[in-house]
Amino acid sequence: DAALLASGTAALECMLAKCPMVVGYRMKPFTFWLAKRLVKTDYVSLPNLLAGRELVKELLQEECEPQKLAAALLPLLANGKTSH
Repeated sequence: DAALLASGTAALECMLAKCPMVVGYRMKPFTFWLAKRLVKTDYVSLPNLLAGRELVKELLQEECEPQKLAAALLPLLANGKTSH
């Protein structure tokens, strides 16, 4: 099993359940631009924020497209890894 989800509490739930995941999130360009200037962080998903490092793959904005999401998720489905 593996999960494809948006950033939020679902990512924390998946982490606690030890479910491999890929986080994708897309917002309107102006909102993203503004958020990047107001919030200084390297990560958006709760598992990565709590760890202070990348535990799960995050695909944001232009990176959040079907082909890239599938490419990130397929290895997790194939071998059950919890990180990349």
